[in-house]
Amino acid sequence: MPTHWPYKRLHLALALTQSTFGAAIPLFDGMIERVDIPYEGTSLFGYLYRPVGAAGWGGDASKPRPTLIMPGGGDSFAEENYMFGK
Repeated sequence: MPTHWPYKRLHLALALTQSTFGAAIPLFDGMIERVDIPYEGTSLFGYLYRPVGAAGWGGDASKPRPTLIMPGGGDSFAEENYMFGK
């Protein structure tokens, strides 16, 4: 992992973004859940956003729902995707 200053600042920003967003998750009343996705012997983390009316939000758990997977890129953090789903 590169250690010169731009990368150190980026890693600090990522760590602060993840910890702040993680602290806010309980404020969403179960609408957002952090999930681990198995991948090639390890796991990748992500966030599952449940719409109003979904299971656990007064909805029917047996009803299929459309699912959208939004991977971040090299220039964005997973936590930024919250604004796209609002």
